[in-house]
This record gives sequence, structure tokens and C-alpha cells, in this order.
Amino acid sequence: MKEFEKIDKELIRLLKERQQLATDKKLISTWTKEYLKELSADSLSMDLLSAVYREIDSANLSEQKETKVAFLGPATSFTNQAALNYFGHSVDYLPQYDIPAIFSKVESGDAHFGVVPIENSTEGAVNRTLDALVNTEAKIVGEIRLRVHHNILSNAKRDAVTTVYSHRQALAQCHGWLMVNFPNAKLVETESTTEGARLASETENAAAIASLQAAELFNLNIIEKNVEDVKGNSTRFLIISNHMTESTGNDKTSLLLCTKDQAGALYESLAPFKEFGVSLSMIESRPSKRQSWEYYFFIDFIGHIDDGRNAEMLKELDKICSFVKNLGSYHRAED
Repeated sequence: MKEFEKIDKELIRLLKERQQLATDKKLISTWTKEYLKELSADSLSMDLLSAVYREIDSANLSEQKETKVAFLGPATSFTNQAALNYFGHSVDYLPQYDIPAIFSKVESGDAHFGVVPIENSTEGAVNRTLDALVNTEAKIVGEIRLRVHHNILSNAKRDAVTTVYSHRQALAQCHGWLMVNFPNAKLVETESTTEGARLASETENAAAIASLQAAELFNLNIIEKNVEDVKGNSTRFLIISNHMTESTGNDKTSLLLCTKDQAGALYESLAPFKEFGVSLSMIESRPSKRQSWEYYFFIDFIGHIDDGRNAEMLKELDKICSFVKNLGSYHRAED
């Protein structure tokens, strides 16, 4: 026991020293798996190290000031899981029942951060988030990817299920499986997968597509696991806040563009990225809702807006486009 006591005292001393160094940080550390692997020299599992560092930084963040994080809830939703993976368990979580409410909480200062889904590897962009980014003053300050596994939950017999509840994205991501296994079931969209699980727990002959945590929360049986059509299914989530972030050396920047109403406008808008040698990682369009057939373009490029000549590139875009908005620069999530 003396050996343990000696090691634990040293750990506590070092944790205190690390906490003091982190006092001025605005976000949880941007440590990476590569960084942790270098430190561990393969002596400890990456899952263990990631969990330990996440909770250390979560406690530090909470210690510095009360930190509130709004997410698409309720608890056990996939956005909740993403938030926990990013912020740990020491912050205060504020579940919201739609995406615009998350932006409102952050903009008003009722939440320091918000977590919203932005795109899925199977079904593409989350349009409610794209639309909210158009008018918000909040900035994107981080991102996280979550491998998503969907499960069929119900207290009914499998062959008795007549209704399946879930979020529209989950229903879409499991569409092929549902057509084969529940071809006659009514598919009902809900605000979240967790809400679908709640309804399934209260409705006769109903099932839900949701997480394993939702099964435990609502005392539902797991009829079948991992029913997503694409087994590599994952969702990317954004972290939003009211401040900008500094360059970390491994960043991404998101922009919102509106092109001029003329032939070749999009082609001309993309020219500065080539001219300045900037690599794009996403481009997505959405109707502007200002006038018919006018579109916004959401673009992600590799690098921080303050890196190299990126600020100059933004000035060139201002000349070419009718509208340009910097949505934020942030540390890139690992695959």
C-alpha cells in the first residue's frame, strides 16, 4: 500500500500542476491520439488514455467556471453521447428538443457551448443545422465524429411490431433493414431517438431505433443490435460557442458563401481556393430562402483562418461573392 500511496500523491501533485497550466484555456485540450500514443509508447490502451484525459480536462474546465453545454436531447441521444465524448462528465448538460433551441441557448449566454449534428456519412448533411448557421452569431469552435450504431428496442414480440419510432436520420440510416424486417410497420419521425424510445415504451406493439443507453433508460428489450444499413455509419457533430479559437496547427475552417446571380458564379467563387492552394473538405448547398433559386454554399477548408494567406483569400472571396461569412476555425476531429 505504501507504493500506491507514494504514486497517488505524485499523481495528485502533477494533476494540480497541469490544472494550473490549463487555467487560461477556453476549450478542452486539443490533444490527439498521436500525441497520447507518443506519451504512452504503446504501454496503455488508447481508449483508456482518451477516457482519462477527457475527464481530467472536463474537471479542469468545470473547476475554472461553471460550464453549461446544450445538446439535442434528451439524455442518451447520440448528440448526448458526442457531447460526453467531447466534454466529459464534469460539466452541466442542458438537453434541448430541437436544433434552433441549442443555438438560442448559446447566443443568449445560457449555455457556454452547444453540440449539434452537422452531417452523417450515410445520409449527408443535417439541414436544420445548416439553416441555423446562416443567421447565428455563434461560432464553430470544435468538431467530433461519433460511430453510430442503431438498435431495435421494444417490449413487444418482434412479429407484433406495427409502429417504429425514431429521428428522421435514424429511420433513413436503417431504411433498408426496416424494409426487409418490418415492411408493413408504420415509421413515425420523432424529435430525437431518445424520444422515440420513450414513445415505444408507452405504446403497444411499438418499437424504436435508438441507443443501448435508451434501452436501459426506458426499460426496453433489445430486439436486435446494429441495424444501420452501412456498418461504417458515423455522424459529425459541431461544437458552437460565442468566441473564436486560436490556431492549433491542425485546423479546419467553415465558410458560408452566397454567389452572385450570374453564369459561372460558383466556379468563380471556388477559384481563390485554387489560387491560394487551399484544400476543400466539404461543399454543401442550401436554398437561401430569400428569393427563388438562390443558394447558400457551406464550405469547409483545411487550415485556420489566421494561417498563412487564408485571410487574404477571404478578402478575394468578398470581392467575388455577394455574401461571405466566417463560421469559425477549429481543431480538426480525428477519423
